[in-house]
Amino acid sequence: MKLFKAFAILVTLVGSDAAAAQCDTASENVARTSIGTAITASKKAFSALPSSAGVNSGYDKAFGAFSASRNDFVKRTLSQIIASLTIGDIKLQCETQTEATCGSDRNPWAWVEPGTAFTIHICPAFFDGGEDERPGLIVHEMSHFVTNGATDDYCKTEDDCAALAKSEPDKAVRSAASYQLYIYDYR
Repeated sequence: MKLFKAFAILVTLVGSDAAAAQCDTASENVARTSIGTAITASKKAFSALPSSAGVNSGYDKAFGAFSASRNDFVKRTLSQIIASLTIGDIKLQCETQTEATCGSDRNPWAWVEPGTAFTIHICPAFFDGGEDERPGLIVHEMSHFVTNGATDDYCKTEDDCAALAKSEPDKAVRSAASYQLYIYDYR
């Protein structure tokens, strides 16, 4: 539990119709556990980054064929994500299921404003999702922040990301879901 004492997590309700069940103590504990697992997975994934081609098939699947410049970008991005998560200046803001907050124009699990570090807006689906998915979602959202890589959403699914990594690896290293895919095996 010492790991969690370093976090300054603020879980708040947004909207006049917000239900307390969306940000109760259990939800906060789920979020804290997800962040802890995201830190562990990110550190393991960082340690496994290749120093040459053909060393890490998970890297190749997420980011494409090895190149020193792409690998340097991935290293910087993962390093910044780890630092941001470890410092613990993260605000998880629970949102209600409305069109404006978690509707069709937004990711149904979580979203961020990239220039507003480090607030992650958590949607109800985040808590309904599997325990295996949440740490990757945290890393995905953390990669969007300008200070952490300023990634975009160039791919959404594992298959889409693998295809992007093969066809456009320079774009894959700038895709948030590629980081989510990469750390998945290290949680």
